[in-house]
Amino acid sequence: MEQTTRSKAFLSLRFKTIITLILVHSILISTLIFYTIAGHHRMVEEITKEHYTSIYSTFAPLVVEAVQNKDLDAIRWFLAGLENNPEIIYAAIFDKNNMLLDKWSRAEFKDHLHLEFLKQQDERPTEASSHEIGHPSGFFHREGHNFNFLIPFERDQTYLGKVHIGINTARINQRLAEESVRGIQITVGAIILGMLVILAIDRRLRNIMTRLIRVTRKMAEGDLSEKVEIRTGDEIEVLGNSFNLMAGAIQEREAVIEKHKSHLEEMVQERTRELAEERDKLQAILDHIPSAVIFLNNNLKIKMVNARFESIVKRSSTDFLERQCSEGLCPWLGTHECKVKECLEDGEIKSRLIHKKTGSLYGQHFEQLAIPLFRENQPYGVLEIITDISAKYEMQHRLIRAEKLSTTGKFAALLAHEIRNSLTSTKMILQLLLEKVRENERNDVAVALDATLKMEQKVNDLLKFARPEKIRKSSHNLHRLIEECVQLAQHQFQIKSIHLDLDLDPHIKKVLLDRDHMEKVFINLFFNAVDAIAESGSVKITTQLSTLSDTLYDYAALPADENDVSSSAAVQKIVLNKGEPVVIIEVSDTGEGIPPESIPRIFDPFYTTKTKGSGLGLSLTKRIINAHDGIITVQSELKKGSTFTIYLPSKAPSE
Repeated sequence: MEQTTRSKAFLSLRFKTIITLILVHSILISTLIFYTIAGHHRMVEEITKEHYTSIYSTFAPLVVEAVQNKDLDAIRWFLAGLENNPEIIYAAIFDKNNMLLDKWSRAEFKDHLHLEFLKQQDERPTEASSHEIGHPSGFFHREGHNFNFLIPFERDQTYLGKVHIGINTARINQRLAEESVRGIQITVGAIILGMLVILAIDRRLRNIMTRLIRVTRKMAEGDLSEKVEIRTGDEIEVLGNSFNLMAGAIQEREAVIEKHKSHLEEMVQERTRELAEERDKLQAILDHIPSAVIFLNNNLKIKMVNARFESIVKRSSTDFLERQCSEGLCPWLGTHECKVKECLEDGEIKSRLIHKKTGSLYGQHFEQLAIPLFRENQPYGVLEIITDISAKYEMQHRLIRAEKLSTTGKFAALLAHEIRNSLTSTKMILQLLLEKVRENERNDVAVALDATLKMEQKVNDLLKFARPEKIRKSSHNLHRLIEECVQLAQHQFQIKSIHLDLDLDPHIKKVLLDRDHMEKVFINLFFNAVDAIAESGSVKITTQLSTLSDTLYDYAALPADENDVSSSAAVQKIVLNKGEPVVIIEVSDTGEGIPPESIPRIFDPFYTTKTKGSGLGLSLTKRIINAHDGIITVQSELKKGSTFTIYLPSKAPSE
């Protein structure tokens, strides 16, 4: 049998018990003696104060006449008589106006007689009182307490004066100290006696326990032949007999155990091997599932996750394991409705879609599936599967938006064509009418003509959206174009005291683009940044030549012929592959930000968060970028600002 290693304690249990008993014994006796001495000390002090207060209150009427007549000789005679009492250290007599008539003090206590202090103490007392002066010192306050007794002089209920008398209790305290020392001596003797009794009891118990330990060690080594022989007639003897019975039972069981040991080991090894194989198979399957798989027990505690879990939640699995679902997973999903709990309660499969709002264009979207696990018709846990469907969701919405843009463009072209014909006729009639009407009627006609011209401009904007001009790419200096657009918007920046920061990558030389269309893009983004800032803030324009770390894609309603945008629009997929070199242009502001619910619609035609404008600016911007085979994205956070990012293919222009 293996020998158990004995841990070496700093103090044995027996020694700890002895120390504890001695400490408790000592503390109890010491506490009793302490409170007894302290109680006697306080009682003697109170009796002393009451005694002197009674004496001086009785003798006060004897000096009332001397104080009333201000008979200084009689007062001095009274003070001289106090010298015979060794406990009196000073005395001071005041008249009714709080003026000192006479005083006396012993030389060694002269410092205690502060006349100004005594004057301020209850200028017109109505009864005798006392209080302690300073703090006592010495062992058990052997040097005594100093008390000030205040006794008023009255005759016929008329206040005549007062006397302050100082008393020192050194003699009484010295006697108390001697009694306290005797009490301590008794305490020490009682503690020593108690220690001797405890040690005697310990010695007997130690002999018994030594025999018991010797036998149990042999039993642990496999020798069950030796018996425990204890004759104390108490529970310890019962314990020894129990050890003997246990040894006999162990001998019988060891024979049975040894018989089945080898067979059981073979079965365990075989079963362990099978379980390991099944576990490895299951783990391989779970780790290659493109969804996060979580196992929770019936207490909703997360017990296991697969390898895909961390890549979906973007956090370490240790932040979730052995934690309640409500503490880890539900807050991450951003919901208070727990499908796992419902699944356990009714034993049915639960599923739902979860949409998380982020600063990105489409946010994050997950499909949650909770499957109950049963053992003997009772649910013992839940298998939760979370699938990231953000890419699928984004693809669907991009495709839907592109189709909407295509349909909207066709409808806008038809509507603008019909309205423009009518507006042209109306404008011509109003222009002719303006020349023929009288002077006093011209103002009304001019207002109508101005409104018609504004409506015509709106229709022209609508036509530009429906039938944009042809994209003609050529080699241009991107940074020069950005700087020229900044100059055009400079006045708007200055009006709101907006700080402009340009961070342009010197590695970018020339880029293939349509200068006029890209100028509209930059001007529109700059003006949007200005409008987003209420009073003052900053706008940062950044360019960077980079390589994509992930594939980007978008859907756009573009003409079938990329060089002929007047042809019928069709939905096209724009892809920028991972590893492809791109030019990245970012326009960031510190404005109010875009509400999360508005971000997915920010590039839709006729959608705007402003009180003014047609809502076509960002839609046209996206169409121009898409026509350049590029992609534009937006990230925004309320009260912090927005960032529009443009990705353009970095194709070397032909020389």
